[in-house]
Amino acid sequence: MKDLESREKRIEAFFSRISRRYDLLNHLLSFGVDVLWRKRLADTVEMGPVLDLATGTGDVARCVRKKGFEVVGLDISMPMLKLAKKKLSFSLVRGSALSLPFKSGSFGWVTVAFGLRNFPDPVLSLKEMRRVLKKNGGVSILEFTLPENILRYPYLFYFKKVLPLIGSILSDGEVYRYLPESVMSFPKGRELVDVIEGAGFRSVRYCSLSMGIVGLYVGRV
Repeated sequence: MKDLESREKRIEAFFSRISRRYDLLNHLLSFGVDVLWRKRLADTVEMGPVLDLATGTGDVARCVRKKGFEVVGLDISMPMLKLAKKKLSFSLVRGSALSLPFKSGSFGWVTVAFGLRNFPDPVLSLKEMRRVLKKNGGVSILEFTLPENILRYPYLFYFKKVLPLIGSILSDGEVYRYLPESVMSFPKGRELVDVIEGAGFRSVRYCSLSMGIVGLYVGRV
């Protein structure tokens, strides 16, 4: 458990350090397509209230709110939550995805955009998501994948070389070196579907977005 806490503190420090320029770099490094990815994620939500994990500066929570759902955003980083608070008035909670501070069956849906791989124990976090969901509730997850087409090698060059360079110039080089490394080592596609189903979710479906750059995973309790 101490190892998990240590890893969580490292991630908290990383995202707190880049919070000020987080939105700018998200839009810049994805050429603005990240906005469409988050809207696509919000479109999969079918029932509320919604818990948005690793909410960051609140972009997904804001998209979900526009769909008419009550939403709670949770993040480990207080600087991120302070920025989220400036965007929209919704419930924000500082907490850990390893032990969610909510009663069982509190939510209709859980969303996570590019945060699952940063949780110290993704399987434990998935089980916590399942615990706080109502019967017939669901989870929607966005995560980076690696293209298996003509984009693969240009994408890998950009992801491993260009992205960390831009990140180091505009924000924090250590964090933007960690991000590609975390994607490379994390399960993708059908492998991640198996992980999600192994945590107790059923009927998990996977959709590839932007020619294989991002994966959208949706499952039910």
